[in-house]
Amino acid sequence: MSTFRNPRAQIQIGLTALVLANLTMRFLRPGPSFSGDAKDGLTGFLYGVAIAAMLLGVSRRGCNPA
Repeated sequence: MSTFRNPRAQIQIGLTALVLANLTMRFLRPGPSFSGDAKDGLTGFLYGVAIAAMLLGVSRRGCNPA
């Protein structure tokens, strides 16, 4: 089974993206080479990946009880 089709792996990818998104909110500071808009974009992207991966993992886990 492919890693991206494994529900457990998808949930772990989602949780990792969620942790990274929270860390960018806490530790990534806008500066001369990294604007506040770029920080918001990166954080939003990571939250989107987290939500999508966890939803797919949960839905596939419900279809495949093994």
